[in-house]
Amino acid sequence: MHKVLHVFYEFLPHINGSCVRSAGLLGGQRARGIPVAAISSPFQPGFGPSAVEDYNGITLYRCYRPGAPTVKDAGSSLMDRIRKVVLFPRFVLRVRRAAQRERATVLHAHSTFYCGCAAYLVARSLGISYVYEFRSIWEERARALGLLYRLQAHVSVWLETLSLRLADRVVAINEGLKAEIVSRGIPAERVTVAPNAVDDDVIETGSHLSPPHRATRFGYVGTFYANEGLDLLVEAFHRAFAPGVDASLVFHGSGPFESQLRQVIEQTGDSRIRVCGPFTRPEVESVYRTIDCVVLPRRATRLNEVVTPLKPLEAMAFSRLVGVSEVGGLLEVVGGREHAWTFPPDDVGALSTRLRAVYDGQIDAASVAAAGRTFVVRHRGWKAVAAAYSALYSGL
Repeated sequence: MHKVLHVFYEFLPHINGSCVRSAGLLGGQRARGIPVAAISSPFQPGFGPSAVEDYNGITLYRCYRPGAPTVKDAGSSLMDRIRKVVLFPRFVLRVRRAAQRERATVLHAHSTFYCGCAAYLVARSLGISYVYEFRSIWEERARALGLLYRLQAHVSVWLETLSLRLADRVVAINEGLKAEIVSRGIPAERVTVAPNAVDDDVIETGSHLSPPHRATRFGYVGTFYANEGLDLLVEAFHRAFAPGVDASLVFHGSGPFESQLRQVIEQTGDSRIRVCGPFTRPEVESVYRTIDCVVLPRRATRLNEVVTPLKPLEAMAFSRLVGVSEVGGLLEVVGGREHAWTFPPDDVGALSTRLRAVYDGQIDAASVAAAGRTFVVRHRGWKAVAAAYSALYSGL
């Protein structure tokens, strides 16, 4: 059996969909008996100062050095990017040492290309297999940040494509990204789809919550980005519910769009709309207890059409009613309209009408939420999804 060393750009304790996926993936593979270890990039601080950590029985190597730039989004400065390039040779050496120490036979790198290029160099030097997991089209966020970032986006596309072409096998997190990979010249037979999933412990914890019989408490859980359409949700809620109606809207999380979101909320003067801030993984259950219906109003962008987020599945695992805009990534991840209610993207009026319909009971909240949880339990637990990785590694 292969020993797999995963190479992550970011990982816990940083919280976002990619980090949560990585943690679930490790647990799911370990539960299926796949020997695994992991290493994170020079930009991801660990749980403490140690260079080697134990993460739920899995060896986790840390490369972060105090003073180095930390994990950031597309808006990181040019100087930070230069410093990241300078740190690349050291990262390659650390990955090589970890691979030798673990006696890895597969290096499985995860977006971005920084990890892919490092893993490729190490894999070829050691004569072992290299797998690259493609999780997003990161350059789409950079294109909105100005000319310099658009130029960097072009470089990013080239390096991501190179990481894909050099890989022995490629993993996509959904069908939309598989199509993107194939469009870049990678044969479809080299691409395995391993969809987003929920940690099996989260599924078990989710059984503590019952589906809501009526939805009055609406919310969003996740990272605050402009393309999430959170300002549209605020406006739609404010239109849908006159003052005095016992409805509420809460936002759990943080992100680059937070200041704009707070401004939009302040402009409504509606005290029923609140930003609750970031939360830790142990607090997830308490977060979902504050919400009957999770709404994801993503805008109609290329990124949202192609990429599937993780949060809808987590909400469904906790038996929350879920509402999603009709963009490709969201429609794919919820597994069908019987598991969630939908609305046109970028349409405040339509969303407002649907929110009111949900509140008035025109949608059977309990039945839809229960169907969503059943879908996750049967098809989107990490131990089940990890079977795709077992087959992939066996074929190397």
